[in-house]
Amino acid sequence: MVAGPWIHNCVGHHNHRYFVLFMTYLTLSAAYFVTFGWRPFIVSLDLVFSEWPYYFPRPLMAFSMILAICMGIAIGALCLWHYYLILTAQTTVEFYNNHYDKKQAKRQGEVFINMYNFGVKENARRFFNVCNEFPWYTILYPIPIPPRGNGRVFEKCEEFYLLPKTRQREQMEMQREAQDLEDVKDI
Repeated sequence: MVAGPWIHNCVGHHNHRYFVLFMTYLTLSAAYFVTFGWRPFIVSLDLVFSEWPYYFPRPLMAFSMILAICMGIAIGALCLWHYYLILTAQTTVEFYNNHYDKKQAKRQGEVFINMYNFGVKENARRFFNVCNEFPWYTILYPIPIPPRGNGRVFEKCEEFYLLPKTRQREQMEMQREAQDLEDVKDI
């Protein structure tokens, strides 16, 4: 599960890349429309008292601009949230679990380490699966690039292996328990 329980696992390991790309394209399209449509929008408001030179009615232009702005902001915020999660190597659920675990570790005087965080650049490279088989510029292409791994077991960063063995076992056990709960929900 990638995007959280509220969409009932519709976005998972094999289509998360395309979901993020779709949000990116939609946000860029809304920004493009707002950027190049502001003049007709001003004319559609009839503030400059000029003749309407376009085929479609004025209210349609005004509605389209308002819709593009609202969708651009909403989808853009969701898109930024997903990029934050990608660059920090977390899912939405892991974000909340890690937030809690950070507080617990701080209270106990320990340092929390996200075992999947390889750094911003490497996280992006791993998520989009580029630079090994596929060149970097394929990040924004909607071409079928399979994700790394099988979606069940993921590589861990070096910092994780620097933790005491007991902490490593605890984290692995918590991960296994969370995965078992996910397996039960999938049945």
